[in-house]
Amino acid sequence: MGFNAINPDAAIYFRGVISNGGARSARGFRTVKQPPGTYDFIYPFILPSTPDLPDILIGHPVVGTGEGTTRPVYRAPTLTLDAAPTTGETGTVLPVINVTPTWTQNNAGNPISSQVTLGSNTNTGGGIAPSQFTNIQLTDTAQQLRASVTYAAGSILNDPEGNPDPVGSIPAGTIQSNVVNIVGYRKAFWATSAVRGSAPTSSAQVRGLSDSSTAGAQRSFSFVLPASTYDIIIATPALLGNNIDIRIPPTDMNQGMLFTRTQVSVAGADGTTMGMPYNVWFYSAVIPFAASNVNVTIS
Repeated sequence: MGFNAINPDAAIYFRGVISNGGARSARGFRTVKQPPGTYDFIYPFILPSTPDLPDILIGHPVVGTGEGTTRPVYRAPTLTLDAAPTTGETGTVLPVINVTPTWTQNNAGNPISSQVTLGSNTNTGGGIAPSQFTNIQLTDTAQQLRASVTYAAGSILNDPEGNPDPVGSIPAGTIQSNVVNIVGYRKAFWATSAVRGSAPTSSAQVRGLSDSSTAGAQRSFSFVLPASTYDIIIATPALLGNNIDIRIPPTDMNQGMLFTRTQVSVAGADGTTMGMPYNVWFYSAVIPFAASNVNVTIS
């Protein structure tokens, strides 16, 4: 195929061949026979346009995500927190709370400082290593336990061609862990008696009832009713509700209407502070109960 040497950027070209005229002749351009066996004029034709090729086929990096992405992927750091124990009866003093942080640096820089906080208490330097808090008294309000780590900027990674690519890199910053709540619960108290008596009227008397359970916070619990029982006493936090449903087999009837309700301020496990209103339900039977179970639901 020949071309116009004077104008190499021409859009129109001509079909033909370069001929050698022999030792005394200069080279020349002559057309091909068209149709075969005959000479025809030199006819023009236009080359087809060059198609646009996708970047991925010609080696250009693709910005974004998904198949064909060539940029490095930066991962942010993570910080999680676990602790034990985290609960107990309100007023209880926990001798030790063990805190276990889990720090994963990923593409962030090295840690600069760290801490763990529990309410107004702070352990500096404990945001990565295991930590402890001692002599923490449980309250009805949750005390929040949280860790934090301040870290430097991370390194710049290279793309597959070995060139640094800072897009998405991790700058210096501070990360907070999840929150673990350290909080107390209020017990439910109850007692049965083969001797007729009266309802308790003080915190000490309520806390002196023979049985108790953390199930009071769940509004539903059961206990054994011995044979020859006359009195049944049940005390639960008033915030759980002022209505009681009591089922004593073999009958499936609610016998809560047989009980009288009074209120007493009951202290926490320490016995002296953090009083909370309790509903005290009391019933003294004329004829003693047979052995059975008592199923209680508060609403």
